[in-house]
Amino acid sequence: VGTDEVILPSDKDLESEEALWALYKRWCKSFNEERDYDEMVRRFDTFKDSVRMVDSVNKANLPYTLKLSQFADGKLAEYVVPKVFDEQRYRPDSATSVKGEAFIYAGEDDVPEHPQMRFKFSESGGPIIPLE
Repeated sequence: VGTDEVILPSDKDLESEEALWALYKRWCKSFNEERDYDEMVRRFDTFKDSVRMVDSVNKANLPYTLKLSQFADGKLAEYVVPKVFDEQRYRPDSATSVKGEAFIYAGEDDVPEHPQMRFKFSESGGPIIPLE
């Protein structure tokens, strides 16, 4: 991905649906993701979940900062989930652990060697959700 822009959600980006939609449009432009309106609407909830998760982690005063990656609207799930489930002979009760799908570290020097974060795809293959 050829972008130098760091997409870090701000409080202003989270103020309203309209602000989140504007952030999504900016994100699409930054990562050269061409989406028609219907596809944007379909992916918007996943994008919002990613934004809120990144914002929540960044407000936790950890020694690193997350930013949105090119996978923030769920694109990775469409490519990875079918392959992972096929390789694991899908078991409905199993959780698939994937590192850093919806975000990337903004300050590589501050990233812990083994961050204590794990994520799984929801049953619908949609938003990436944190495991407790």
